[in-house]
Amino acid sequence: MKDGKVVQFIGFRGEEYNSAVKIWGEPDFIHPVNDYRANVEIDWENDIIIFAGKERPGVKRFYRREYADMNLKGTKWLDY
Repeated sequence: MKDGKVVQFIGFRGEEYNSAVKIWGEPDFIHPVNDYRANVEIDWENDIIIFAGKERPGVKRFYRREYADMNLKGTKWLDY
């Protein structure tokens, strides 16, 4: 947390991540891409969201199927 706000990194890899940590500190959450799951977990009005690389707030990718807890048949995640 920074100033009482949750810090979330989206799309960071390698040295980008290390540079962001120097500025923002360790993130509370890390999202590999800006996908549906990230948007469910983000409080857009209160969290500090840091984007890296090609990730942008207005561009949402399809969710990542490797999320084991989202890979359950009959869940709303598979209907997105």
